[in-house]
Amino acid sequence: MVVAFSLSMVFFLAVMARNSTVPANIANLIDGALYALACASISFAFLATFVRFATRRRWIYESVSENEYGMYLVHYMFVSWLQLAVLSAPLFALEKGMLVATGTLLLSWGASVAIRTIPGVSRIV
Repeated sequence: MVVAFSLSMVFFLAVMARNSTVPANIANLIDGALYALACASISFAFLATFVRFATRRRWIYESVSENEYGMYLVHYMFVSWLQLAVLSAPLFALEKGMLVATGTLLLSWGASVAIRTIPGVSRIV
């Protein structure tokens, strides 16, 4: 992860130098490939951290795991509604984003739990 990120940054800084002889399209291609490599490395490192340190099972994680597909299916509705609801609120953008993210998580989780109580739907979702 550190190597991929370092390579990406070194290449980016080398291309951004005033006397760089690398054509723009080649620079974009190489920088994009290094960026994708760095993102993939970070994703795998994040996953490995959870596999290594998250060893205890907790009811809240089990509930999220059981309802994740239902949450995925209904979350867009709550994101749209909550964004519209806080649009005119006199809050900073970060506060609005945190409110929308938290509200979406809780509302989509609750909706998924409620949807799963329907007998036919619980086998699908």
